[in-house]
Amino acid sequence: MNANRKLSELFWELAFATEYLGDDPYKARAYRHISEVLWDFPEDIARIYEEGGIEALKEIEGVGEAIAKKIAEFLETGKIKKHQELVSQLPPGALELGEVKGLGPKLVRKLQEHLGLKGIEDLRKAIESGEIYKVPGFGPKKVEALKKALESLEKGEAC
Repeated sequence: MNANRKLSELFWELAFATEYLGDDPYKARAYRHISEVLWDFPEDIARIYEEGGIEALKEIEGVGEAIAKKIAEFLETGKIKKHQELVSQLPPGALELGEVKGLGPKLVRKLQEHLGLKGIEDLRKAIESGEIYKVPGFGPKKVEALKKALESLEKGEAC
């Protein structure tokens, strides 16, 4: 996986964790935006940094000082400290559940708090048993949408 895609994934996880933990919604939005920008970014982010440093990174749409420093940190060390800090605070399975279309950080948190879900298999069981209906906001339409999203995941389709 190239650096662009890996950084995109890390920033998606950062956005998810930031929102799940109730941190600054503007940071979460910025992380989500740069995740989207980097996923299909046509140039090699590592080369841009090599040639122009932090200032060159800041010329990319959605990259300010703080995000440029996180990109540089990853390119130099292979990790982002802030990512590690936030993701380590998430309960088991939170990121996995966040990959299901229709489940953002707030809904994942609600499911985990009410049902103690630790991953997609727990979600499937909660749907099959009907336990999911005990969670406020999870009615027939939402549950049907989740079933379809889980089917798509099983088929390897993007959510």
